[in-house]
Amino acid sequence: MAAGVAWWLARRTGSRWRELVGDPGRALRGAAIGLGIALAAAVAAALGLALLAGAFGIELVLEEIDAIATPGSAAVAGLAFLVRTSLPEEVIFRGVLHTLWARTLTGGRAVAATSAAFALWHIVVQWQTLAAVVLTDRPVLFVLAYVGALAAVGVAGVVLGFLRARNGSLAGPIVAHWLLVGALSAAVRLT
Repeated sequence: MAAGVAWWLARRTGSRWRELVGDPGRALRGAAIGLGIALAAAVAAALGLALLAGAFGIELVLEEIDAIATPGSAAVAGLAFLVRTSLPEEVIFRGVLHTLWARTLTGGRAVAATSAAFALWHIVVQWQTLAAVVLTDRPVLFVLAYVGALAAVGVAGVVLGFLRARNGSLAGPIVAHWLLVGALSAAVRLT
């Protein structure tokens, strides 16, 4: 729904399809770059989660992810991540907001504004996720994990924003976002 409202607002401001989603001729290259970014980030995140879980003696449990036990359920979950998370968020942040802010701000400032909005959007999401992972019994660790998660989302927003700005297509940010969410979910499942 939020993506629909954002799309409507963008159209009301005179944005064209190509402005919002980028050059279709660059989509394949952007998707390949997004895949590379997602793989590199996923490896770093999985190692970080494993090290932190081991160092603090934490067992990461997230019921949504524990339900993904079969290849079929993993495929459905992967499609759900794409449709419910990556696609709408990228249309909103790297499509609509980036396009609108790039009209009045320099490229770097448009990326910074979009990244800040992306991090703010995730304030509640990160809180709910960390609470679901059962870190609430360790308040100091919870706060550190929360601040770290928001910082990681901010960095991801910058990377996805520069990928959109440099490549000129939403395909890269969508692929990177989708695969990174899936890889983080798998890392929590395996930790």
